[in-house]
Amino acid sequence: FTGSFAVTAGSWSLGRVEADVSGPILAAGKVRARLVAGFQDKASHIDFYEEKKAVIYGVLEADVTDSTLVRIGYDYQQVTPRGTTWGTAPLYYRDGTPTSLPRSYNVAARWSTWDRDTGNLFGVIEQKLPGDWTLRAAVNRRDSTSTALLYYGYGGYPDRITGGGLAVADYYNVYEEKETGFDVYASGPLELFGRKHELVFGVNGYDRDGTTINTTITSRPYPMVIPDFRNWDGRIAEPVRVNYGTPQQVLRTTETGIYGALRLNPTDKLKIIAGARRSEWETKTDRYDLKGVYTETSNAYSEDRVTPYLGVIYDITSQISAYASYSDLFKPQSNKDKNNEQLRPVVGSNYEGGLKGEFLDGKLYAALVGFYVQQDNLAELDPTVPDGFLLPGGGSAYRPVSGAVTRGAEFEVAGELNAHWRVSAGYTYAYTENAAGLRINTLNPRNIVRIYSTYDLQGALQGLTIGGGLNWQSEIYTAATIPISNTATIRSNVSQDSYVLANLMARYKINDHVNLALNVDNLFDEKYYRRVGFYNGGYFGEPRRVTVSVRAAF
Repeated sequence: FTGSFAVTAGSWSLGRVEADVSGPILAAGKVRARLVAGFQDKASHIDFYEEKKAVIYGVLEADVTDSTLVRIGYDYQQVTPRGTTWGTAPLYYRDGTPTSLPRSYNVAARWSTWDRDTGNLFGVIEQKLPGDWTLRAAVNRRDSTSTALLYYGYGGYPDRITGGGLAVADYYNVYEEKETGFDVYASGPLELFGRKHELVFGVNGYDRDGTTINTTITSRPYPMVIPDFRNWDGRIAEPVRVNYGTPQQVLRTTETGIYGALRLNPTDKLKIIAGARRSEWETKTDRYDLKGVYTETSNAYSEDRVTPYLGVIYDITSQISAYASYSDLFKPQSNKDKNNEQLRPVVGSNYEGGLKGEFLDGKLYAALVGFYVQQDNLAELDPTVPDGFLLPGGGSAYRPVSGAVTRGAEFEVAGELNAHWRVSAGYTYAYTENAAGLRINTLNPRNIVRIYSTYDLQGALQGLTIGGGLNWQSEIYTAATIPISNTATIRSNVSQDSYVLANLMARYKINDHVNLALNVDNLFDEKYYRRVGFYNGGYFGEPRRVTVSVRAAF
């Protein structure tokens, strides 16, 4: 029987409690249980924004026989924010002058919210079979509901003198999603040509219905233009709204697949992995009137595709291996176009190869990888939609890109340099272009560097661990509408230059059961936009944050 309890406090009134207990409950350990619960209440560096989050997870596991294990469980999460905004901070005033707004900028209503509840029930059976084979069957049922009631300033550019002129978006939406998924497979050893190999084969899939409920706002007791964003306090009356309780549309998606893989060991140094999956995927959108009466079906189509893959690993030395792999791609996506129709799945191919190794008696891992990906139907934010355009479900409009190619490389090292010093570092390069050779998805940085290290102090400071890290990324940019005078605009790129964030941590082991930890994120309080271009504005990154936590284990 084990457990832990933790309490965390931090910047902007962060408070969190967590508990985790597990152990045997019946039949001398043949029946076991685990219960995890957490609650968090926090404000934010963003004006008016606060959020409550509750999580609970429970699982029961039993050895029904010496060869049969059964596991059932349930997890639930509730998120309740207030002061929610989908707007961004304007980058320019109406006359073309760049803004220099505080990171606390928010012109949402204090009651503006996007509540979310998600529950997931799951079950697993694992059966040991003769010959070291295993049969595993898993099923889960997920139900989620989100309710968005939003009011925020988003469109146009404010007047530099008066602070007025920002257009307002208000929005009321109720969305429900139900998904049932399953996965059944068998795996075990196989002898061929005097050597042992491994075979796995199975079937999996899901059925998902996403329902948008008929809702409307019938009365708006508030302005639809922000009078002066500099003096905005978010205190306005809520709208009068109606939830008809009937479906407006139901997006139905199903996928099933049969798959198999063979892991071959031709020699002690050579390994070959070969497999394939046949996927059958279909989607359609059923539409209804206010009374919930079916009216039509749109966006109905299906895909039936086989995706093979092949990988080869060769041990150059006892420490270093070289590998190469190829795989076809078939990836259903949830992005929609400006007509609110779901994009077709991403299809293509992926090539990858590199070197991987373990050093210092396996305590240090390193890898150098290169990859090349070809994709059709890759989702890209649609630059042709009007400024401030949102789909009925609240998301952004995307368009499919054919002939997209991504070239990249990655280096990673992680592990222990000695008994007290741990490191983790990596570099990633990725560049995506369309069939015309123009770079796309430019809101993803081309270069990312991550460095982190911790060290256990000794002597009089034994029990204290200190650490820190740096995260650097290169420039991101996208096209936006930029004012050049009070009456004229141009279409040009807006960007966030490269920046680096520094983080520090310290942890003190009070005794064998209790730890005290301190974390400082964005140590130098770097001011940056984590995203630019949406609503022709930017989302600020989080300022310096400090958290302190105490964790007790028994």
